[in-house]
Amino acid sequence: MENIIARKYATIEKLMQLDENELAELESVIDRFSSEDISSIEQYNLELDQVDAAIDRGEFHTHEKAIERLGRWKKSED
Repeated sequence: MENIIARKYATIEKLMQLDENELAELESVIDRFSSEDISSIEQYNLELDQVDAAIDRGEFHTHEKAIERLGRWKKSED
């Protein structure tokens, strides 16, 4: 039980280091996981269209940028 508490505190510390954009991205992921499952092919296609539009607006990160961000989190653990 103590291990889970330590992990929660470590996660909170990481959250406190996020900038506004990173926090918004994390909130989006959390919202996505807490929303209802895709219930139809129409819903699935709508979500694909929304993602495509976000990519067209430049709202994405390259693989390199994701690795860089993960590296920052990893360094904060050490």
